[in-house]
Amino acid sequence: MLDTMCMALIIPVQSMVMLSTGIGTMRQGQVHAAAATCSVIASPLHGRMSDKFGRIAVLKFGACAAALGYLGYATTGNPWVMALSRVLPGLFRCQTTMAQAYIADVSNEAQTKKRMGMLGASFGIAFVVGPAIGGILSGFVGPRAPFVVASAASLANLAILFLLKEPPRLRDGGARERREVKEESSGAIQMLLWGRSVAAATTAMGGEAQASGVTDDAARRLGRREQMVSMLRWTLHAKLVFNLAKSMYETQFTQHARLQFGYGSKEIANLLTFMGIIGMLVNAVVLPLISGRNKKRDEDSKGEIGSRAGSVVAGATAERYLGQLQACMALLEGGALFLWGGSTSLCPYLASVAGAAFAANIFLPLANAAVASQAAALAPGSLGELIGLSGALDNVARVLSPLIGSFVMDRYSTQAVGMLAGAMAVYSILPLTAAHRARGRVEAGLPREKDKVA
Repeated sequence: MLDTMCMALIIPVQSMVMLSTGIGTMRQGQVHAAAATCSVIASPLHGRMSDKFGRIAVLKFGACAAALGYLGYATTGNPWVMALSRVLPGLFRCQTTMAQAYIADVSNEAQTKKRMGMLGASFGIAFVVGPAIGGILSGFVGPRAPFVVASAASLANLAILFLLKEPPRLRDGGARERREVKEESSGAIQMLLWGRSVAAATTAMGGEAQASGVTDDAARRLGRREQMVSMLRWTLHAKLVFNLAKSMYETQFTQHARLQFGYGSKEIANLLTFMGIIGMLVNAVVLPLISGRNKKRDEDSKGEIGSRAGSVVAGATAERYLGQLQACMALLEGGALFLWGGSTSLCPYLASVAGAAFAANIFLPLANAAVASQAAALAPGSLGELIGLSGALDNVARVLSPLIGSFVMDRYSTQAVGMLAGAMAVYSILPLTAAHRARGRVEAGLPREKDKVA
């Protein structure tokens, strides 16, 4: 939360400070795009480093980079140093993905979903409170004061990280066990990225059996692993498409409000606060209720499943329900974005904004939790790398969505942006369905207790 608060603090003054050093509006867009591109490239590397050196170690490195970046903003008048201060955190900052990986390390299935919701709620609180504090600081002290406070807060965040310990999964176990898990996880990642076959993956995963002579049991395990890879791949696909729709809506929101309703900065700020409050309430209240209900389903499913595969099948049964809920939220998000694009009066407009905020703040935490749990089951030795890959796809959406949204709005109309974003949100149901089918095949491939006894 503290790191997100730092980002929110500088929102009211970032553009103005960059303008004061000679970085124009177009150049600012290029600098932000360069920072986002760096994040796309660096996120999987951060994950891989965290798998090797630990989550906390990488988080400390990111906190140092953030503190230096904010300090550069606060002190320099050179446009090149200012640009570097923006790009540097984009290259080294990894707080969000590493926080998700840390949650996945220390949580079970039900706790992961609840804590992902708490993480989302902290983001909502930060983006509601942060810009207000930044505006007050800039008004009473000066436009660079929020950057000084953000730098100090990043150093405080670094001090807090020194009090935390690495997750037990990364601390415990011998070198041989960690190496075996890492070899198996590397094979799973190759299957995820390149679609390698069972026979090719057998050798890469440490050789449960050689490709020339795979036993029935090994082939069955590898076949199940391929279905788990397919499930994760489709989940990442759905998350990417949904993020594209959401980011396109967010990046064109201000322009749409000005062109469609003639709103000024004050009205737009009130709308953004309204969206932030809805997101905060959903993450703090609704998601814990969903997680509590899902925990009971998880426990009921475990009671019917054998010890050999109980946790995997129970998780699949629970995720099936959450997948259906995600599909409903994707449909709601699509309808809300269609309504947002075509609204000509205030009441439908507010309804669309509320619906989009509600759906997105349920869909994305559940998607993040699904990615974390599926990655932990598939490749426990490379959990950070897989979550880093998910974060990189999020950044791809943030890079592409302003370009697509601006082109559609300039070429066609504001309504066309809402129609395109809504269609993309609805489309995300298709990869969710494919993930659901892969999940069913994973579950079907694991024997129940009565079958094992027979």
